[in-house]
Amino acid sequence: MAAGRVRALLRSRGAAAVAWAVVALIGAFALIRMLGLERGFPLVPLMAFTPHAIGAAIVAVVVAALARRWVATVAAVAMLAMLAALVLPRAFSHAGEPPPGAVPLRVLTSNILVGQANLDELASLARRERIDVLSVQELTPEADRKLRRLIGDRLPHHAARAEPRTAGTGLYSRYPLRQRSALAGGRTSFKMARATMVVPSVGPVELAAVHPPPPTIGPAIVNWRHDLEALPRADPDGRPTILLGDFNATIDQAELREVLDSGYVDAAYEAGKGLATTWPANRRFPPEVTIDHVLADERIAVVDVEIHELEGSDHRPVSAELALPRY
Repeated sequence: MAAGRVRALLRSRGAAAVAWAVVALIGAFALIRMLGLERGFPLVPLMAFTPHAIGAAIVAVVVAALARRWVATVAAVAMLAMLAALVLPRAFSHAGEPPPGAVPLRVLTSNILVGQANLDELASLARRERIDVLSVQELTPEADRKLRRLIGDRLPHHAARAEPRTAGTGLYSRYPLRQRSALAGGRTSFKMARATMVVPSVGPVELAAVHPPPPTIGPAIVNWRHDLEALPRADPDGRPTILLGDFNATIDQAELREVLDSGYVDAAYEAGKGLATTWPANRRFPPEVTIDHVLADERIAVVDVEIHELEGSDHRPVSAELALPRY
């Protein structure tokens, strides 16, 4: 009897209205994501959760099918296919073989939560992974001093813009660094360290420790967009460039895709690890997303990427094995 009532409910006009409402919402979301039409709050932050929308699309298919609304079912399947085409390629490797004679470079990026992360653990991770370049976000002056003591023998060169609270970043390198002027003349919300690194047999490589503010509401979205626009674009005729840090953005947000389209690849995407989430690592809400990235100039080959855990931080560190071309 209960099963009969459920069937009757699913075939009612109310169920049809619910089915179409769910399909319309998912369809609007998918089209906004596909066309990069998000503007302002809440659409800009919502786009970061595109991989989770696949679950909602599956619910839409099931509800429409159980309600026997076949047009709505077909529409829901089409929306599900659209979202799957956008998201699922991240789970498959696109990396090719490094060119002959390429020079390996191992990089690591980590947001240390205003210096509260376990820096001894981070230093051990850098040693274990044989890291050549470390990018740190939310770098306080105290954390900078401690990291220099902990990893100075492995990564003796540094270009740090340590600040109280969340604004500081730093680069630590095995190879000599020449610190460069701040992005956008220092008019970014956070202090994003930049440096030129000289790698034997390769030459100069440009680095930037990335950390725009999170795109929460109103003015924060404006500042976030400004800081992403301030990031150096890839130059096929210039020096190879690597951007690594907490971008507070996923590749489902148009602003980050604009950076990529200038001539970068997302290392995790290339390695088939693009669905591995990095934040929030220590909370159940909001749903986890992938906002920590290594973006490499298209001339730089991606060999592999790993996502790690770090006690005391709400971000998971990301390491990437790259191969630099000789030029």
